[in-house]
Amino acid sequence: MLTGISWNNYMVVVVLLSIVWYLFVGLRYYFDDIKDLVSGKRKLQFRGLERKLIPKSDYDFDYQKSDEILKTSVEFETIDPVFNEVEEFTASLKKAITDAIQKKLIKKDFEDHLRFILKEHPLLGNSPLRSSINELIVSECEKQESVLLTHQEVDALWNLKNL
Repeated sequence: MLTGISWNNYMVVVVLLSIVWYLFVGLRYYFDDIKDLVSGKRKLQFRGLERKLIPKSDYDFDYQKSDEILKTSVEFETIDPVFNEVEEFTASLKKAITDAIQKKLIKKDFEDHLRFILKEHPLLGNSPLRSSINELIVSECEKQESVLLTHQEVDALWNLKNL
């Protein structure tokens, strides 16, 4: 029964089955990595070869550590609620400033609107990013030249009892 199969036919079938198996495993478990390589988002890196050819003191940048830092920062962005609050706050701040320009709001009305936005994002008031957010508000107001606020005025807006 098996005498009709030659070794050449057997080897061809084994090689083809191996190729199909590794394609299946590669596409099943590494599809995103392969897609990134094909689209050019990621370059193929040979880490072991690089370290053996070039002494550590001759190059400054460690690709492996940068990949780990990048993955950590992406995980941080998706997990940290303060980061998401800052994203939402920035969008609502820019919208408020453009609305103030279009409606030609006076300074008091704009401050009330801004105080309301700050009330919607209470995590930012107690975060270490508060001074940076104040700077962002002042700089955005200066860019648009709608209503100019000082740092002291913006810091006073965080007092949410006035609403």
